[in-house]
Amino acid sequence: MAKSANITSIETVTQTKNALQAYSTDMIDALMMLELESRRILEWIENDRGRYWPVEERKASDQVIETRMALERCEITASEDTRKSCIDEKKQFEKAKRRLRLCEQKLQAVKRYKMELRKEVEEFQVGLAKMTGYLENDFLRSLAALDRLTAALDKYIQTSSEGLANDPT
Repeated sequence: MAKSANITSIETVTQTKNALQAYSTDMIDALMMLELESRRILEWIENDRGRYWPVEERKASDQVIETRMALERCEITASEDTRKSCIDEKKQFEKAKRRLRLCEQKLQAVKRYKMELRKEVEEFQVGLAKMTGYLENDFLRSLAALDRLTAALDKYIQTSSEGLANDPT
């Protein structure tokens, strides 16, 4: 048994279709922006941070060597009574070692996150591709179905109008 629909305005169906087309366009644009952002994040961790921390590690290593040599010079030239005067050199040496440890940790973190982030971005891009495929294919079929519905309703109205016009009562 066929069910009847209570459609009061074909224009509403057309407006809904137009709104859905605008939504689809906006979604495709948003998905492209998300893909670009995910690539930008990956590029930042691989290229920017991947280059920055090795350079910083080398600088920190050089600083450790320089401060250790300064401390050794101070200890050699200082007598037993004035060894306490090497406190500044010791502080600088400890600070340089802390900086080197930090750089090493950051470098390891970049290596670890580079692999993890690459995997996550790839998974994210697969989801984006599926959504884009839906919007470009299945969603278009839905819009075509709305076009067919509108055409069928127009034809129904024309047939009904002709039937009323031919009705002698």
